Amino acid sequence: MRSQKEGGNEEKVAFFLSHLLEEMGLDVVVEEVEPGSPNVIAVLQGESDGPCLMFECHTDVVTEGDASEWKYGPFEGRFAGNRIYGRGACDTKGNLAAAVRAVHAINQSGIPFKAEFFWGSWSMRKG
Repeated sequence: MRSQKEGGNEEKVAFFLSHLLEEMGLDVVVEEVEPGSPNVIAVLQGESDGPCLMFECHTDVVTEGDASEWKYGPFEGRFAGNRIYGRGACDTKGNLAAAVRAVHAINQSGIPFKAEFFWGSWSMRKG
């Protein structure tokens, strides 16, 4: 989600994720730690006891630092070549997107998932 500033989109990201994870069959809880800053906790129960797997990421975006050092605007989310440029592209929206795809792949594989799977996306890792 494109943003004009650091922070402020955590609630939109959290509710988007919660709906997406629910559609994939996970049990989801959205917990607001302060107004506009919810955490998403989700569980996919496996078929038996065993080790668990957890994906964790954060939905906030910290300051861009010196904006003049950026090739493109830090909050643009610009595609250029085969890269995405923007403050949240890899910290940590990139791994958040990869985790969503991994959950989807687990669900679509047809291979029984033996252990519990946990999802945690936190709105305020710097707080």
